[in-house]
Amino acid sequence: MKFEKMAGLFLSALFFFTFACEKDKEPTKPEIVQKSASIAVLSDLHYYDPSLGTSSDAFEEYLVHDRKLIKESEAIMEAVVDLISDENVEIVLVPGDLTKDGVKQCHENVAQYLAMLESAGKKVYVVPGNHDIGNTDSYSYPDNSDPVLESSITADEFSSIYNDFGFSEAIYKDASSLSYIAEPKEGIWILGIDGCNYNSKYPEISWVGGKLATETLTWISEKMQYAKENDITVFALAHHGVVEHFPEMDMLFADYLFVDWENVAAQLANMGVNLVFTGHHHATDINSLPVDDTYIIDIQTGSTVTWQCPYRLVNYDGENNLVTINTKVITSINYDLGGQDFQTFAKDYLDNGMQDLIVTELGKMGIPAGIAGLLVPNIAPTLMAYYHGDEPNMQSEYQNVITSINQMTTNSNEMIAGLGSILLGVWNDTTPDNNVIIDLNTGTISYNSGS
Repeated sequence: MKFEKMAGLFLSALFFFTFACEKDKEPTKPEIVQKSASIAVLSDLHYYDPSLGTSSDAFEEYLVHDRKLIKESEAIMEAVVDLISDENVEIVLVPGDLTKDGVKQCHENVAQYLAMLESAGKKVYVVPGNHDIGNTDSYSYPDNSDPVLESSITADEFSSIYNDFGFSEAIYKDASSLSYIAEPKEGIWILGIDGCNYNSKYPEISWVGGKLATETLTWISEKMQYAKENDITVFALAHHGVVEHFPEMDMLFADYLFVDWENVAAQLANMGVNLVFTGHHHATDINSLPVDDTYIIDIQTGSTVTWQCPYRLVNYDGENNLVTINTKVITSINYDLGGQDFQTFAKDYLDNGMQDLIVTELGKMGIPAGIAGLLVPNIAPTLMAYYHGDEPNMQSEYQNVITSINQMTTNSNEMIAGLGSILLGVWNDTTPDNNVIIDLNTGTISYNSGS
């Protein structure tokens, strides 16, 4: 009995000692999941179903005043879906203008193409563009007939058609717009920002510009506070730009930026939104805006239906807090291009299509057609360089253009001189655009020499 009693005391002491020691140990920390993400971005698809008509005189007349490869948009859509399906990416972002002008049939077809990407293992997220909802130019072009106005979709129909591409998996939704937040991976949010004007009190007008409602900014602010507190990395997408891409952009192209863009950009930056993937202007360009002790970077991706017909591949390295971006272009499509390769065809199409567009836009600024015509040889190559991105790399090819633009800045006509200064600002954009590395710790943007 004495032995048993002593043994019992010994076991009790051992039990107490063991658990007392365990109680003093530091709790085991859960293994930290290293954040990373691989993303593709394609923008401004402007898809048009060719069954709506592509042969009428009215359609040809429409194309004269456009710079987009509308006839070829279905073949381009097929090509880019195939390309991205083969890319090693987890997430696909589409920052608006999914259709030419919002015809429901076109939206339904785009949704089928995006479903192919999801079948290939990608998670797709979309936001609307100015062409997509409540568009008053949603025409079809039957042969031997005048254009026919088709029904354009509502905001509710947009979220229904694209339910599988952001809306159904949203963890938060804004009550004032189609903005939402999804979490494709632990610790990573996709913030879809909708600032389109389809709720305008003037429904007879298709608004090109964008405006973020106060209620939407308040909603973003509330959610971003939670993201900050929980170390969540946020990638935003929006159709309209949040940062100017060249000096005085808001003077010439105000509709391609959010209304009051400087204030909007500052608010978003201070909320913790540092990267926004945008579209709308069909140019491949990146620019940043320092805000207090932080920053916001607008990563604008060109349109698949406007030369260079690009898409972007983005990799996020959470360990080093770096984002690497590589830009690729569509090189071939299943369409009769008359023997030309696709990139040459697309470039020629844009170059030729710009002539009338520039004269028209300069006319709106009060510049007579005769003078505007003389300016086209300077403006068109400048816009081509802007669409291409990395403009300084193209200066040697267009040195005669830059010399002529310098002469514009000394013109006695104040408007022409001012326009020359803006064009020089485009050519002297030193921020890399196509293949870059972004240090999220500092907001520094540098060339990715290893791409």
